[in-house]
Amino acid sequence: MTSSQAENIPISSDTVGGLSIIAEFKFSQGNEVVKSFKIFNQKEGYKMSQPPRETPVFQLIGGVGNDKPMLYYVTDSTLSQMSAVKDYTQFDVVVYLYRGNELLRELDYTDCMVSDYKITTLHDGDETFSGKTQFVIADTFEFKCGGYVLKSPVYDNSKR
Repeated sequence: MTSSQAENIPISSDTVGGLSIIAEFKFSQGNEVVKSFKIFNQKEGYKMSQPPRETPVFQLIGGVGNDKPMLYYVTDSTLSQMSAVKDYTQFDVVVYLYRGNELLRELDYTDCMVSDYKITTLHDGDETFSGKTQFVIADTFEFKCGGYVLKSPVYDNSKR
């Protein structure tokens, strides 16, 4: 999927400012597009060209669901050591950050692997226990990658 193809995916958002995340995973078995992630954290890697070189590490967090079967399979294979085959454990990821249908940022990660995975119950303090809000059962995926390229479509479009 290219950024122009990603722009054709209907996007809904429940975030401040109408921001949303689309993650495209490029596995050897095929591509998988996930639109249910609500949290993106880039933990390391912005200083790739300056010593000391940082390894790109990022997290994607969202509700447990049936929209990421290949990601679950690769995660289980990688973390349980069921598969030592590189084709199943290394892949590329493109993270698209949108406001409405406007692509703001694109982060193209290469040679990634799942470095950590947890299932967590998220709640809103006492409000959840009093019945005012609900619990969320969330996937937390952490990825370590060989490299990445930042793209800024907003800036690129402003130069035209």
